[in-house]
Amino acid sequence: MSGFEFSPLPVQRVIDPSLEAMPSEIREKYVTWNSSLDADFAEYWYLQAEHIALSQQHIAMTADEALRRAPSGSPRRALLLGAGNCYDTPIAALADAFDSVTLVDVDTQASERTLASLTGRQLGKISLIGADVSGTMGPLLSDIYRLSKEHASYADFAAALTPVVDELPIFGVQPDIGRDYTFVSSQLLMTQLAGLPVQEINVRVLQAKYGHGYRTPAPDAPDAALMKGLSALSHCLQVGHVDYLRRLIADTGTVHFADTSALLVDGKDAARHNLMEYDLVLPQFAARFDMLRDLEIWDWRQRPDRIFRVISLGFTPKPETKS
Repeated sequence: MSGFEFSPLPVQRVIDPSLEAMPSEIREKYVTWNSSLDADFAEYWYLQAEHIALSQQHIAMTADEALRRAPSGSPRRALLLGAGNCYDTPIAALADAFDSVTLVDVDTQASERTLASLTGRQLGKISLIGADVSGTMGPLLSDIYRLSKEHASYADFAAALTPVVDELPIFGVQPDIGRDYTFVSSQLLMTQLAGLPVQEINVRVLQAKYGHGYRTPAPDAPDAALMKGLSALSHCLQVGHVDYLRRLIADTGTVHFADTSALLVDGKDAARHNLMEYDLVLPQFAARFDMLRDLEIWDWRQRPDRIFRVISLGFTPKPETKS
C-alpha cells in the first residue's frame, strides 16, 4: 500500500499505487459515474428496487455460507471489490457479521457517502482501499492519452498503440490487498474493467481528438489490428479477474459474483464491449471454483429506457487451484 488519505469518517482509507498510476481523467470519470448513479437512484429508486433487493439477498446468502464454512476461531474477513455507492450491497449486515469489511474502489468517497449511515461499532470494522483492481488501467490509459497527443492521424495512433495493447501484462499484476479472505464480492465490476480501454479510445480519442464517431471495427480498417488486440485484451481482463478472485479467497471461503450480460436501450439490444462474455467467463470459474447454487438472472431497470440483464452466481474455491 502506498499511503493513507484523510477520511471524514472514522475509517481507514489507503491509496494503493495502482490508483496513483491511473490518470486523473479516469479517476474523475469514476466520480462522474457514481454521481450519475446517485442521480438515477434518487429519481428511479422504484424501478431499481427489485435489482437492489435481489443483489443484497444474493450477497447475503453467499456471505452467510462463508461464515458457516469458516474455521472456528479464524478471523472473519469480507472484501467488497468495486464497492462504489454500496446501494446493492447489505453493508450494515456485513459489518455486523464479519470481524472486518474492506471496500475497494477507484472512487472511495462514493462508498463513504453510504457508510455515513452506519453505527460507530459498524464503522470500526470498515476500511477503504482506493485501487485499480485490474492493475493495468493506469499504464494502459496513460499510454493511450500520450500517444493520442503525439500522433496527428488516427492511423498512426492506432499503429503505435497496437503493440502496447498486445504486450500489456494481465496476470499477476493486480494490487496486493491481502489473501485468504472469508468472503469476496465482485458486484457489477468485471465488465467495467474490460470495457474501459475501448470506451476511452472511442470517446476521448476518436471523437475528441480525431473527430470520428463511435465506430464498429472493420477487417480492412486502419485500426483492425488494434481492435483485434483490444478484443483479446477484454478476454484476458475477464479471465484475469476470475484468477484474481481465486487468489484473494481462502480455501474455505465463498465468492459472490454478479455482472451484466445484456443491455436494452429504448427496447432495443444495445450489445456493447463492456458486457460479460458469458461463454468465456463461466468455464474460467468452473476451472477454479465449485458453484454454490444455480445461476440466477434478473433485469436491472436502471432508468425507464435502460435495462441491464444481470447474472448472479455464488462459488467456493477448489483448494487445488490455489496459486
